[in-house]
Amino acid sequence: MQKFNFLFFLLISSLFSREIYKEIRLVIEDGNTIEVLQSEHLGIDHFHITDDWIQFVIPSQKIIELEEKSLDFSIIHEDIESYYASRLDNNYEARDFELGSMGGYYTFAEIEEQLDKLFLEYPAIITEKVSLGLTLEGRDIWMVKVSDNPELDENEPEVLYTGLHHSREPMSYMNLFYFIHWLGENYNVDPEATALVNGREMYFIPAINPDGLVYNQQIAPNGGGMQRKNMRDSCLGNPTGVDLNRNYSYMWGY
Repeated sequence: MQKFNFLFFLLISSLFSREIYKEIRLVIEDGNTIEVLQSEHLGIDHFHITDDWIQFVIPSQKIIELEEKSLDFSIIHEDIESYYASRLDNNYEARDFELGSMGGYYTFAEIEEQLDKLFLEYPAIITEKVSLGLTLEGRDIWMVKVSDNPELDENEPEVLYTGLHHSREPMSYMNLFYFIHWLGENYNVDPEATALVNGREMYFIPAINPDGLVYNQQIAPNGGGMQRKNMRDSCLGNPTGVDLNRNYSYMWGY
């Protein structure tokens, strides 16, 4: 029984443990340095590079691989998730825009709540949220339309706005919510907002990757979670996942 309890504890711990990410600066010694990084499948998606060094975020488990290659690097932040969380501003009342409970960002439930509020506040130009389908873990991928006749398909240019392809980028959907609020508040007040709403059909999908967002909520409820992909099982990464911004059909299946 004790053995069973211990194994059960290990299983639960592995499900909810988080990967530690470090920000490092690696010296570019010659032209082969970048090739070495690519050969190690490090998945460097955001970086800053000069002639002398490259700075990026890396899972802690990959550090040993850099050491084995005798690459010269220094660690800038030991835990980038904690670093990001420490920078979040929880002074919500000082803002003119309703922020969320996850370090100022919306949780997935708050995204759903905010979409409902927008429809109730501006029903003349915003539709109710519509589910485009379910994620791997069964969550809705919500969309709203903004236009002067949102329930009609008019002969107007159509624009698609999306957010949260990468689940550790919640600022993407916060920007979309800010824009929708601006359109609603300024329709028939500001000429530019009025022209956009009257002359366009704008579709907003604030959260392409709800599963990754919910995972980040679990491991970092105050913000700063570093999961980037979705939650599909794959052969790489911890936790596993697929990068939704890298897997569209040719010409997005047009």
